[in-house]
Amino acid sequence: MAKYTKYLIFLIMLLKTTIAMAEPSSDMCGGYGRVSAGVNRTQAKCFEERLMGASINYTELFVFDFPITIQSGLDFSYTASHFIQRVDGTNVECANRLFTTSIPFNVGYTIGDLSVYMYPYVGLNFSFNNLAKKYENGKESINYIVDKGAKRFQPELNVGYDLNIMSFGVGYRFSMDLNDFITSENSIKWNHRIEIFHIFNGD
Repeated sequence: MAKYTKYLIFLIMLLKTTIAMAEPSSDMCGGYGRVSAGVNRTQAKCFEERLMGASINYTELFVFDFPITIQSGLDFSYTASHFIQRVDGTNVECANRLFTTSIPFNVGYTIGDLSVYMYPYVGLNFSFNNLAKKYENGKESINYIVDKGAKRFQPELNVGYDLNIMSFGVGYRFSMDLNDFITSENSIKWNHRIEIFHIFNGD
């Protein structure tokens, strides 16, 4: 229980920091801005352990024909894992680190009124893997992009569900690569995210 409390406290602090840095959304087609902070879990065949981390995200949501909205923005995600690996009879402290920048394009449907509503959505992420490395005893041992041919650019399927109460909410998002992260290893990345968010009215 203490482990999840720690993550929750970190998530709230990250959201408060992100909101403080964000500016209210501009008035565009009846749209509004959404800023969020999340806790991520990333998995892939090429990584020995699950990667845990955090993300911040800002999106503009455009209401062209209520209850249908289109959203796009910018997302930053960092995940890492730390584990012990046996190498030549010796215990080695290892870590995998992944930093990704994404531009999401999603279509969502609002269920409910504007004070309390559910918001399922589906779309694509266009992701750029800025960093994908393994470290052993604090030193870089594998650069997955250079050494194993991992892709820097990847399209991802993006599916999520939000619960909004006034200007705040909580959501779950699942994303999965549409092609192999590392082709030679048939390695697909997928990510689970729980996030909390705040909405800026564009009016």
